[in-house]
Amino acid sequence: MVIVGSIMKRVVAVLLRLALLVLALVGLTYVSATFTVSLQYLTYILYGALLIISISFRKQKAVLLLSLFLALTLPLDFPVHGAELDPSIISSGVVILLAVNTLLLGLFEEGQIRLGAFLSLIMLTAVQALAVFSLAYHVGRGSIAIVDRVVSLEFVPFQLGALPQEVSFVLLICLAGSLLKELLVPTPFASLAVNLLLSLGVFHYLEASMGLSLHVLFLVWGLLTAFYVFQRIYQVSYVDSLTGIPSRRALHEEASALTGNYVVAMADIDFFKKFNDKYGHDVGDDVLAFVASTLNRHAHGSVFRYGGEEFVLLFRKTSLDETLKHLDELRQHVASSKFKIRRRTSTGKGGTSEVTITISIGVAEHSDRNTAFSEVLKAADKALYRAKKKGRNCVSK
Repeated sequence: MVIVGSIMKRVVAVLLRLALLVLALVGLTYVSATFTVSLQYLTYILYGALLIISISFRKQKAVLLLSLFLALTLPLDFPVHGAELDPSIISSGVVILLAVNTLLLGLFEEGQIRLGAFLSLIMLTAVQALAVFSLAYHVGRGSIAIVDRVVSLEFVPFQLGALPQEVSFVLLICLAGSLLKELLVPTPFASLAVNLLLSLGVFHYLEASMGLSLHVLFLVWGLLTAFYVFQRIYQVSYVDSLTGIPSRRALHEEASALTGNYVVAMADIDFFKKFNDKYGHDVGDDVLAFVASTLNRHAHGSVFRYGGEEFVLLFRKTSLDETLKHLDELRQHVASSKFKIRRRTSTGKGGTSEVTITISIGVAEHSDRNTAFSEVLKAADKALYRAKKKGRNCVSK
């Protein structure tokens, strides 16, 4: 039921993003009627800035996407003198290249592509775009004729605007693949892929009736990619990659803006080193993620990974007495949630065993004695030490 609920939330999020894309495309089209040249330059400024940022932060997927965007947009805005490009070939080519390349990029993890392969993909992107524009050029001149299709796609129930059924079908398949990945294994790039393909579908569906502009579509691509790039940069800077919760840097950022009463708790996994030595570091990493997830689900405040097996919990506008009971409930949640270890038995078959994970918690509050956040944190660390001395699996102030 929990998995179904999560998928339904993601479906609702996709539908909301679809509505926002419709509003963005229609709204920017009305703006472009007055500022066409400005939007065109703004798009290239955005692409260029994102390309520099993506290269600096080694965001390979963003670099490949932006290279594809530029390969598709530059020949349209700066055509060869006297060249007549067939518009139907251009429309179909843009859809197929973006849909297929976006789907394939989703199969790779960020940073997995080696430099040689990465440069080859950049060249492949340029070759693909060159093939599309060469075909559009020769069809436009009449030196190549496009014959009627020989394969019937009567089973495709719709057609997106003026796009051929075959192209609409390719877009549908790629969108379905990207959407399935986002619903089952959500990642920032999966969301970007779905957004890009949705924008393509919306554009071609509304193009004739609303007079949508290609420059607006290209600008929307840039804005969607910008959101992805800065989201990835934020995650690297402020989110712990192992546990998925905010990191120590995020804690200090929030601490700098704290006002009024607040409570800081420091939690530590009991006997974590012995657990690591017995079961291995991979299982130890799973324990860290398990504790972080449990704390994040049940804590009324913010949870941060401080380092090693230590976590910091921050409760704003509350008192120490109000927080103590809640922290003890959190401690009990962790202890009662059995952690399963998968291992190989002597017969070679897989088996699981359950172990109990416990945490000790030290807590302190902002007061006249501890006015700075660093002082409150130090007091919580001392309280944690007292909890360890008392026998662990307890809360101390």
